[in-house]
Order: sequence, then structure tokens, then C-alpha cells
Amino acid sequence: MTEDHLVVASELSTEHHPGLHSRQIDAGGPPRTDQEPAPETLLYLMTLSHLRSLSVRFSGPLPSPSAIPVFPALQLLSFLCDDHEVAVQLLKLLPNSKLVKVKISFHQQLTDWYEWDALLQVLSKVSHSSLISISLHDLAKMSSIEEFEYEPLAFVSLRPLLAFTHLQTLVIFVAQGINYNDPTIDELARALPRLEQLSFDHAATLAYRPNATLASIVSIAALCANIKLIQLTIDATKLDAIPCPAVARNNPVDLQFGYSPLKKRDASSVASMLRGIFSHISCLHGFYVPTYDVDPSFDPDDDSPWFKVGQLTMHENLKLRNRRY
Repeated sequence: MTEDHLVVASELSTEHHPGLHSRQIDAGGPPRTDQEPAPETLLYLMTLSHLRSLSVRFSGPLPSPSAIPVFPALQLLSFLCDDHEVAVQLLKLLPNSKLVKVKISFHQQLTDWYEWDALLQVLSKVSHSSLISISLHDLAKMSSIEEFEYEPLAFVSLRPLLAFTHLQTLVIFVAQGINYNDPTIDELARALPRLEQLSFDHAATLAYRPNATLASIVSIAALCANIKLIQLTIDATKLDAIPCPAVARNNPVDLQFGYSPLKKRDASSVASMLRGIFSHISCLHGFYVPTYDVDPSFDPDDDSPWFKVGQLTMHENLKLRNRRY
């Protein structure tokens, strides 16, 4: 057990700090609290000079620390809360921290985009030089969401995150989706060239056709040399004027297109385009989207067009590997 975890294990007790149990502190891993800690416990954690990794749930309101800075050595933070404002309060206490990875999840659905703006603006104040992973998750249950009632999050709200030029992982789950297109994905890829994982996900089939196309995948491949996973919703029915990369990336990549519209007759063309972008597609997922324009060639008893694309790209990869050996 490393020094940072030894400090936590030796200094905390269930008697003086209810809600935090030493048996829940994993050797070699972050201290975890399956039960929500009492406010005084969280205040105590803030003072630990060797605490580098913390995974905790806290509903709030956040207690006010008696001294700043808080969590002086914290590098890895996983924070689950009911109200996004609690996360905003916490991040306001960490402007000069050396956070490396941060994951924030909240059960409250952010229906007003100024709430996302507030969260992203304060997150952008964290040290730009140290942070390499950002994960934000809206965990609102679908039963609490009036289907198609809210507009997607505008890409402009995400622009504060483009200052994190060392970022390797960017994962954002917004229940109603994110409104991005080919120019904005190109802007993101240029700002974050070290990305290895880009994931923009949503809770259900969107009520609108996605604006991004395969051109976004071309931009990411061209500008992010180390990309390993792309999760975007695209309109794969728009195949005109898609730029062809000069050289295909040969690093293995996982492509997740979710509910992206694709016509069955275009499956071979899309597979060929993707092989021209990435020579080694390790995994590909996509689903048929019945809420968009109905593809007259689609047979509900037949395989999804994306399944066909996956078959074609995997078959080509197999041929390439056999050719090498």
C-alpha cells in the first residue's frame, strides 16, 4: 500500500468519521466510500496532505473548508453527486490543483444549458498542464426525461475544454445529446491533438438527424495521431465530398457510432471509406435508426447496415493480418 493510502487508512476511523470505512479502502487503489460520508468526514479528507486518489459520492451542500487549498495532493477524482451545483462548488476549491484525471457524475438532469455552462466554465479553471482525462456523465433516468422535450447541448458550451491541450480522454454523456458538426469536431481535434479517446454519448435515439458526417472521423484521424476510441453519432447517409486521407492510420481503433443513420445500400461504400481512414479497425458498433427517414431497402428481419459495415471492415482486417504473416 502506497504512502498516500497508508495515511488515509491510518488516520480515518468509523468512530470519528462516520460513512467512511477503512475496509472500503482498496490496497493500491483509491479510497472508496460506498456510503455517503458525513460533511465533517469530507472536510477531513480535504486536509489530507498525501491523498492522491479519491472516489466519493456526496449530495451536498458542500461544507465550507476552514483553509485553502483543499486536497493539496489530489490527482485522481471521481465525484458522484445529485445536484451539479455541488460539483461546481467542489471544483471552485481546486483551481490550482494538480488533478490528472477527473470524473464527475450527477443524477440531476441538466435541462437548462446554463447549468452545463457553469460546470464547464469552472472546470476550465483547473490546471491546464496536468489534466489529461475529463469524464462528465448525466445519469438522469430516461423515465424522468420527456422524450425530445429539450434541445441538445450546443458545442459552444464545450469550448472552454479546448484549453486542455494535453487532454488524452474526453468523455461527455448528455441525456439529450450534443449538437456538433464537421467544423466543430475539426476544431476540437486541432485543439486536442493528444486525444486517445473521444466519446460524446446520449441517452436515447435523438429526435433530430446528426449534423456530423464521416468527414469528422477523417479530421480526428488526421489530427489526433494516438486516437484509439471514437464514439460519435454521425449521418452516414451523406457521402458526398468526404475528404480522403493521404495515409490511413495503422493504430488499432474502436469505432462506436450508436444510433447513426446509414442506408443498407451504402454499407460497402462506408466500409471502404473507413478502411481508407483506419487500416486496423478493432471494433465497430452502430444501430439502425427507425426514427429518421425510412430506408426502403431495409428489411427488419435482415442485419443492420452497420452490422454489414462491421463485417466488411473486420473481414478486410483479417485479410491484411493474414497477408502480413
